[in-house]
Amino acid sequence: MIVVIFDLVAAIIFLLFAVLFIMRRVILWMLVIFSPIAFLAWVLPNSRKLWDMWWNQFIQWSLIGFFAAFFLYLGEQVIVIAAAGGFISEIPAGGGAGGLVQKYVGNILNDVLPYLISLIFLLFGFFIALSASAFGSSAAINLAKKGTQKAGRAAGAFGVGAARGVPAVSRAEETIRRRMETMPVVGRAVGGVGAYERERTGRMDTLGKPFEKLPPAELRRALEVRPITRDDNLKRARLFDILKEKGQLHDTERAYLPMTQRMGLNINEILERRPDWAPDVGETVNAAVARMDPEEFRKNVQAEALASPEVVFALEMDDLKFREFERKGKQSKKHQAFITAMYSPPGALPFTPTPAQVAIMAARYTHMTTSPNWRF
Repeated sequence: MIVVIFDLVAAIIFLLFAVLFIMRRVILWMLVIFSPIAFLAWVLPNSRKLWDMWWNQFIQWSLIGFFAAFFLYLGEQVIVIAAAGGFISEIPAGGGAGGLVQKYVGNILNDVLPYLISLIFLLFGFFIALSASAFGSSAAINLAKKGTQKAGRAAGAFGVGAARGVPAVSRAEETIRRRMETMPVVGRAVGGVGAYERERTGRMDTLGKPFEKLPPAELRRALEVRPITRDDNLKRARLFDILKEKGQLHDTERAYLPMTQRMGLNINEILERRPDWAPDVGETVNAAVARMDPEEFRKNVQAEALASPEVVFALEMDDLKFREFERKGKQSKKHQAFITAMYSPPGALPFTPTPAQVAIMAARYTHMTTSPNWRF
């Protein structure tokens, strides 16, 4: 009778395990089929929740088999013990009532206990497997998930970051993301128009935060470190931007202009500091100077830019800028402009000025040499 009851209960439990393993296989198939969508969701910031949900389900349904198999093994070993004759050997009956009780208890231990323990193991294993699956959460699953994520992120961050650090890959990513932002449905999922630029700017600010208070010499040393990953390039761009904000863009930083364009820095703001670099980005010096109003030119232009005859020529040709610069310009900047005007005749320009422009240059030079505003 005990064996019949055990067989019925055990059959139900094994049936539940079978259903669980069939569900596990089907769900893992479905998760693998949808994995490309999950990885795409990981790339896009506003759809990371889809990736987290997919990854959570994948880890949990993968590990459920280990828990179920472990307790199935324990239950099967107890059943083997029961089939072999029980936990204890046959107890001979002693004399009197005590001997009968002793034998009766021993037989119960041999006949009932093995089956009861095996059923407990099977039931306990089934519910533990459920709690470790997608139906619940367990400490073991969370620990495995966190460990896997950390290891994956550590390895993946470098690999993905290095790939995104390649200029061609970076440009392709930017093009794809910007096009997706303009699509009706997809654009909303990726954060709307400007999401890529906001993400890049935010990351750049975060990476550059520790460097903002460093002196220019330290910033230049950090700028010379060869970038590998996309974050390295973003940090490098932010270092350049900090030098620009401090008004410390030297000629050595001119070589980084192509990198700043790729990383999305505002070229117009850079040219406000160094309008003499305009030809490097396909503009003329005169156009870069003309874009600034007189006050912006006075405040933003660096003294190093005024060593360029083209910049001083553009200043001399703009009466409003010249007067603003003369009245309120810093002495160091005015001194550099004066030196350039003195030692740079019209022939020093990369183009031939008109007679009228030559006359203006001569008049400005005469004014500089006689006006008290230009005495140092």
